[in-house]
Amino acid sequence: MDDGLKSPTWRSSGLAGEPWTISYYSEESAYIVNGEIVSIVTNKPVTPVLISPLNEDVLSKTQEITLMASPFSDPDDHTLYGTSWQIKANNDTVVHFSEEMWPNSKEYLNIPAGTLLPGLKYLWKVRYADSNGDISEWSEESTFKVGTSVPESLPEIPAGIKLEDFGMISIVHWPDNPSPTAVFNIDYNARYCKFGTYDPITGSYIEYGENIEMEPGKAYWVLTRELRWRVSRKHIMFL
Repeated sequence: MDDGLKSPTWRSSGLAGEPWTISYYSEESAYIVNGEIVSIVTNKPVTPVLISPLNEDVLSKTQEITLMASPFSDPDDHTLYGTSWQIKANNDTVVHFSEEMWPNSKEYLNIPAGTLLPGLKYLWKVRYADSNGDISEWSEESTFKVGTSVPESLPEIPAGIKLEDFGMISIVHWPDNPSPTAVFNIDYNARYCKFGTYDPITGSYIEYGENIEMEPGKAYWVLTRELRWRVSRKHIMFL
């Protein structure tokens, strides 16, 4: 029998003195029993890709927020049946907002103004389900912020060369650009200054240059030989 299925696994079952059932299973498409297809093994929908918002986009707290993902695609040509959306505050394991659209699903989600708290950074992701009930993998996460950008400044950090001259600083709002050079409005040069933070997971200090991004509530240490660092009047998230 040639039904186009590849690499089948043959199985037999039955009791002594009774007719036996001969079957085989192919992971690519079907389960065959005595030459008849009894079920079809189908594929998951293609994992969606996030379209917008992305990468620290700042959204107004007074306007409706729209999340948009890539068009639905399914290897078996099934149609879109369900969409799961998930949003959580940055560094929070608790889901802040979720929406299940089953059926009447769409590739975008409108969130009424005021649903998400301003002054916070959010991570979001989405997955699709097809009309056969197969569910895609979750998309990769991306980030956005809700609020209004306002200028803000912090005190100077005096210069020094000794251990006791290290200054500690933290910020209370999410910066539009979390890079230390953007927050301090400087060109970083390790000959004249040091910047870093403590990683409680590894129990070690991380110096600037290892993808450090400044975030609220975290302490950063600074040592500068000849300069006075001042957090510039850059735009920072307004609570």
